Amino acid sequence: RINKLPKLVEDIIQISISTGPRGAVRLAQGIQAVVTVGGEWLADASK
Repeated sequence: RINKLPKLVEDIIQISISTGPRGAVRLAQGIQAVVTVGGEWLADASK
């Protein structure tokens, strides 16, 4: 499960490169989502 996180980030970066400036905004939102989900995942994992 921890291995999927970097792959997700990689996918988001690839998408942002292929979609241009609007993709950069989506990228920022995507990173925010990854950080949020990652933070929740870490909180669950550390219980």
